[in-house]
Amino acid sequence: MQTMPALKTLTEIPGPFRVISQALGTAFKKPGDILIPSGFFVPSVKADKKQLDAFCSLFGFDKNRVPLTYWHLRLFGVRVLLASEKSFPFALPGMVHLYDIIEQYETIFPEEELRAECFTGKLLSHEKGTAFETLTRIYRGDRLVWQETTVNLHIGKSLPGLEEVMSQPVEITQPDTTETWQLPGNMGRRYAKISGDFNPIHINRAGAALLGFPRQLLHGWYGVNRSISPYQEMLYGKSRLYAAFKKPLFIPAKAESRTQKKENTVRFEVIHPEGGYPHVKGMLTSMG
Repeated sequence: MQTMPALKTLTEIPGPFRVISQALGTAFKKPGDILIPSGFFVPSVKADKKQLDAFCSLFGFDKNRVPLTYWHLRLFGVRVLLASEKSFPFALPGMVHLYDIIEQYETIFPEEELRAECFTGKLLSHEKGTAFETLTRIYRGDRLVWQETTVNLHIGKSLPGLEEVMSQPVEITQPDTTETWQLPGNMGRRYAKISGDFNPIHINRAGAALLGFPRQLLHGWYGVNRSISPYQEMLYGKSRLYAAFKKPLFIPAKAESRTQKKENTVRFEVIHPEGGYPHVKGMLTSMG
């Protein structure tokens, strides 16, 4: 496990307006070459009932248990706050989300009071720049019940002497299911209201244009959750999820979802229906 830095106590999870202002406030930060370890400790955290209900309703998840993907969005504001620290070496606008690894050890329930930690991990070498880890852990008492490694990329200077980013291959040879999704242009706004991720690139064409995109992009995590929703029993208990984010999915659009289940693992991907290139790829494994 990653050695933790000294953690600052955070009494509440930042809301969406604070999150977007913190992120935009880093826009003119000059990239550095040192990641000073830092992090936050949240002594009391629960599922937000309104948010959890909306999340579960959108994807058809069981509202009586917390899906392992929920905590990624519940603690989104903490990760943004961490990357907004003065000591953090990169600006947030323009950052590219590469992949997430989530490991859950026990089922978590909506009414539980837990504690959380979020802290910086390693800098990593990437052919297009420098990537970095953010590590998040959730505890029930002293017992670790959930953890996530999030890897993002700053495009630009690649620092020498770093460990390389290691992505996991996900190949679907014979899909069990293939489904075409019709994705309206307002889906980014709808998901933002639930996730708290109001990055302008997801909201509308004008917001996307500010950062150089022809139109709005769908959140990658929407694709992950919708892909694995038919296998939701694997989202509780001991399980592991790997989700990699590939080419942007501009909306409105059609997308093709493909899944293949073999033994205790589901492989999934969201691809362009004509070009065949991937938007999202991943694996969900039940280890119970």
